[in-house]
Amino acid sequence: MNLLNDLLKQVAQAHPQALIYPMTVTSNTASETRQRAALRIIHEMRDMNERLVEEANLVSREMMDVAITWHELWYQGLEDAANLYFTDKDVDGMLEKLDELHEHWSSRLITSDDSIVVAEATEPTAAAAGQGNADKQGVSAEPAPTSTIRVVSFIHAFGRDLKEAYEWVQEFRRTKEIIYINQAWDLYSQIFRRIKKQINNVESLELQHVS
Repeated sequence: MNLLNDLLKQVAQAHPQALIYPMTVTSNTASETRQRAALRIIHEMRDMNERLVEEANLVSREMMDVAITWHELWYQGLEDAANLYFTDKDVDGMLEKLDELHEHWSSRLITSDDSIVVAEATEPTAAAAGQGNADKQGVSAEPAPTSTIRVVSFIHAFGRDLKEAYEWVQEFRRTKEIIYINQAWDLYSQIFRRIKKQINNVESLELQHVS
């Protein structure tokens, strides 16, 4: 493995353009071992050519946005998480999948003084206080300046409910009380049905709306 890493580093120095995109794609893989190795190479390439790395990240992110929209990503992700929990009885797998979805979201949002990132893993507010919808007032998600129309639409439609659902998940993680994860899945199920309805109603997408 070390020999392969050394070889990739030499290739990165001699032909960075040939290596940057495969490394960028690999850095988003599900395999933690490959992901860590790719990120190490990218980190070293950034020291040599920061602009090249940033442009490759931009191209990779835009291609992923075109390949799968946020609606499709969450639809498939929630379905996978539900199967892990309700069919396989794999609580840890379900939590890991939900974390993955919310982390992907938070990586594409920004925060400001009067806004809250919808995917932020903070201490529960609505869940802990038991106030439900009352605590959701004034909560807003702030998309990054480069967000597309589809991303902004998704945040406005599902941001508040996804934030509250994840707060219930965090409360379940803290207390192990089943009532909290049931509350979370009540919300996730409603979101899943709404996303499915929207996906079924879409026949085509304009490129400028997704990238």
